[in-house]
Amino acid sequence: MNPAMPTEPGTPGLVFASRHEILYDPPWTLFHKVQNTKRAVWLYQGEYESVLSGTMTAEQFRGQRSEVKREWGDLLMTQVVCKPYLSMRSRIALRKAGLIPLEDKMAEKVLIDKEMLAVKSKGGHPVDADDIIAALERGDEVQVLHHLSPAAAHIFLQGIDILRMTCVKYDHAFAKELEERLPTLPRLTEEAKKKAEETAKKASNKRKKPTVSVGLTSRTKKKKMATQRRMSKKSPPLETDEDSSADDFVGRGDNETATTSSSVREFRPRKSTSQPFVSLVTDEEIEGGNSDDSDIMDLDFRY
Repeated sequence: MNPAMPTEPGTPGLVFASRHEILYDPPWTLFHKVQNTKRAVWLYQGEYESVLSGTMTAEQFRGQRSEVKREWGDLLMTQVVCKPYLSMRSRIALRKAGLIPLEDKMAEKVLIDKEMLAVKSKGGHPVDADDIIAALERGDEVQVLHHLSPAAAHIFLQGIDILRMTCVKYDHAFAKELEERLPTLPRLTEEAKKKAEETAKKASNKRKKPTVSVGLTSRTKKKKMATQRRMSKKSPPLETDEDSSADDFVGRGDNETATTSSSVREFRPRKSTSQPFVSLVTDEEIEGGNSDDSDIMDLDFRY
């Protein structure tokens, strides 16, 4: 749910969070999980300060990977302790029920507070993770301020905030102590990085879907070759010259030529491969014609 966090010691990054604890009393020690196994491996990144840089827009949320969106949907469905996330879920549920927005913002705030209490008690209006994702993609939770009166507090829609993280210090003595206590840390870290690179490569290849095209010539060859395979499993057939083709069959003699007559002659089929022919070409080649070997693409069977 935070794809832009720092992944190397000392590097900057972004964190998506509406909890603002890390904005106060800096610096904060940052660890990055590099191996998500039963015995997780965490890498010390350094000491970081964070500042609020903005709120995620609908366009920015739509641009996130589906896994990131799903994690945010699941978080808002299960998080009832953190008030910002609880209020987001409550507002989304009330909008789905058609109860907000209201012209009277104070009355709207009362409805939201009641919904938050109901959700804490495992109640509230029905809503699911898909509803939350759809609301964030529409921008329903983008921060908007409503000035009620000079003396009144602001009521706002608290969206997903973006915090900018900057490394201000790196404790080398602490990092060395961690390595001494866990001698296998460098190896585990390197393995985790390689695994992360392989996962990213698979995800990239998954998005490249080649176009599979079977041209007219290929279909003809497949049909002819399938017929020849069936014939090769049976005894040689007897064909008349009128039903046979010199291109498809060879007579007993290499120089013998099929001629039209009423006599019956025995022919044997040519040897052919048993593998079907399927051409993989790009969209441009479908329009432009046949492709050569250099244009054949690898077919990716990963999900």
